[in-house]
Amino acid sequence: MNLTVAAVVPAFNPDPGFIDRLLLLKGQVGLIVVVDDGSETPIVLPTHLKDVVLERQHNAGIANAINRGVGRALAEREGLEYLLTVDQDSVLGPDFVATSARVAQTAAADGIGVAATATARYNGKPAKSIGSTSGFQTALHVAQSGMLFPRASFELVGMFDDSLVIDGVETEWCLRARRRGLDVVLAAGTDMAHPVGEPYPIEVAGRRLIVRGRARSVSVHSSIRRYYITRNRLLVYPRYLRAAPGWIARDTLAEARTLVLSLVFGPNPVAQVAGFLMGVRDGLLGRRSKAPSSVRRALTRTR
Repeated sequence: MNLTVAAVVPAFNPDPGFIDRLLLLKGQVGLIVVVDDGSETPIVLPTHLKDVVLERQHNAGIANAINRGVGRALAEREGLEYLLTVDQDSVLGPDFVATSARVAQTAAADGIGVAATATARYNGKPAKSIGSTSGFQTALHVAQSGMLFPRASFELVGMFDDSLVIDGVETEWCLRARRRGLDVVLAAGTDMAHPVGEPYPIEVAGRRLIVRGRARSVSVHSSIRRYYITRNRLLVYPRYLRAAPGWIARDTLAEARTLVLSLVFGPNPVAQVAGFLMGVRDGLLGRRSKAPSSVRRALTRTR
C-alpha cells in the first residue's frame, strides 16, 4: 500500500461489484475519495471500508467529479505525493500503483517533465504511444482511468476542463500538458481491465466475421456518448493543432473509421447519425457543458 497516493473514483449508478473493486483498490493506495456524481440511488459505503470517503454532487460529469475528488483528497490528507484517477468499473493489475509511481520517479530523474503516467496495457492490449523520450513511451490519447498525477501537475497544468463533461477530458488535459512541455508517460508493466462501449458482433451476410480465428466485434456507444465524442473533438482539437498536428489528424481518421464501422455493423444507425450530427452542430457553435435538454430528448427518442 502506498500511503502517499490517493485515488479519486468518480461514480454514477455503479454495479453491484463496485464495493469489491474498491476493496481491491484500497490495497494499493492510502486514501480513496468516491465522488457520487448524482446516482439515481445514492451510493452508501460499508462502514468497514477504512480510509474511504464519500463526496456527493448533482450530476455534472466525470471531469467535474474528478476535480471535486482531487480537492477533497488534498483537504483530507497532508503529504500526498500522487493522485490516481480510477473509473468505477476498472480493475487495476497487481502493483499497478507502485509500478506507476516508480516509473514517474525514474522518468523525472532522467529529466522528463512528467505530467502523469498512464496504463501501458489496456484490456491486455498495448496502449498507443506517440513516441519515445529517453527510453520512456509517451502518449496523448490515454485512458483517464489509471492515470497517476504527481501532485504538482494540477498546479502546472490545471484541473480537468469540466465544460467538456465527458469524453475527451483526459485527451484535452494531455494536450494542454504537452503544450507546456510536459509528457504523459506510459508506465511499463502496468495493465488495467476496463470495458469500452458495448461490443457488438460483426456479421457479413448473416454470418459472424472471423479473422485469424477470432470473431470480430465493433464497440458501439450510445447516441448521447456519440454526441459528446463528436462535439468535444471539434471543441478541443482546433485549440491544440500546433501542439500535435499529426496525431490529431490520425486520431480524427481513426474515430471516423470507428463511426463508420458502428453505422455499418452496429445497431440503430439512425441514433448514431443523430448523435453525430448534433455533436457536429454544437461543436461548430462552440457549445459546452451538458447537452441541452432538447438534444437529450431527441436522442432518447431515436434509441
